[in-house]
Amino acid sequence: MPLEYRPLDDDSVRAYTDALQLYDAYSEARAERKKYERRMHWQNNAGGYKYLVATSSLNGRRTNKSLGPDSDDTRKIYATYTEAQANAISRLKALEAQYERVTRINRAIGVGSAPSIVVDILRELEDSGIYKKLIIIGTNAMYAYGAAAKVRFDTTVTATQDLDLLWDSRARIQLVSPDPEGLLGLLKRADPTFRKLASQGYTVANARGYQVDLIKRNEGFNAEIEPYQPWKNEQDFWAVKTNNMDWLLSAPRFSQVIVGVSGKMATMHTVDPRAFVLFKLWLSEQSNRDPGKARRDLRQAHAVKDLVEEWMPHRSFSELAPFPRSEYS
Repeated sequence: MPLEYRPLDDDSVRAYTDALQLYDAYSEARAERKKYERRMHWQNNAGGYKYLVATSSLNGRRTNKSLGPDSDDTRKIYATYTEAQANAISRLKALEAQYERVTRINRAIGVGSAPSIVVDILRELEDSGIYKKLIIIGTNAMYAYGAAAKVRFDTTVTATQDLDLLWDSRARIQLVSPDPEGLLGLLKRADPTFRKLASQGYTVANARGYQVDLIKRNEGFNAEIEPYQPWKNEQDFWAVKTNNMDWLLSAPRFSQVIVGVSGKMATMHTVDPRAFVLFKLWLSEQSNRDPGKARRDLRQAHAVKDLVEEWMPHRSFSELAPFPRSEYS
C-alpha cells in the first residue's frame, strides 16, 4: 500500500520551525496578558475615603473588588500591577505584529493544510482556557500528527466536514463558562453562523454545513451521573454518549501546534497517534459501520501507522494498553 503522505519541502520545514518558535513566545505573551485583564484604579467611597479598586468583567458583567484604603501597601500594589500590565500589553503588541508577519509567510509558502475553521475553533478553545478538557478526535487529529512529523497527508484521506470534540467528563465538575452561550458561544466567536441542529442536540453547524459534535464517554462507574454539558446552559448543545471513549480518555495525550491554510496557528490537543490507529481499526471492524466510512477508517489507520513507524519509531504500539474490542463492540 503506497504511503498516504509526503514530506514537506525544505522551505516549508524552515518556515514551520520558525513559526513554532514564534508561536511559543506569542502564546506565552497572550497568557501573560490575561493575568492582567483587570483594571486597577482609585475610587472615593460615600464617606470620601480613597480606595484601591480592581474591576473585572465576565460574560458582560462588571464586578468591583476593593483592595483596601489608600496606604503605602495599596500604592505599592497599584504601582506593581500597572507596571506589569503595561509590560504585558507592550510585549503582546510586539509579538502580535510578528505573528501577523509569520502568518503571511505561512500562507505564501503554503505551510499549513488544516482547514481555517478548525484553527479558528482551536484558538477560541485555547483562549477560553478549557482546551485541555476538550480533546480533538477523529480525522482532524491527523493534522497534528502530520505537523509533528513535518509531512502532509493526502487531502483525500483528511477531507472531512465535521469536527469531533471529546469532553473529559470524568471529573463531574461543570466549568465556568467564558461566554454567556457556553460552548456554542465559543464556536460562534470562531464563526458567527454556527447554530445548534434541532434534530441533534449534540451537533452544531455553520452556514457552510461544517459540523461540530460534542462527545462524552459511555463507560465507567460514574458515567450515568456525569453532566451532559461542560457548563450548564439550556441553550447550549449537549454531549452524546459514545462507546470506547473511556479508553481514549485514558490513552496518552498528544499536543501539537498546527498551521491552517490561512497561515494562522493554534495548539491541538488530541490522543496519541497509536491510540488513533487502534481506535480507527476498531471502528472499521464494526458490523453496523457504514461500509464507505469503514474503508476510510481502515485507510486512515494504515496512514497514521505508517507515519508512526517511519517518523516516530520511539512510539511503540506494544506500550499502549490493549483496546477493549469485545467489551463495548
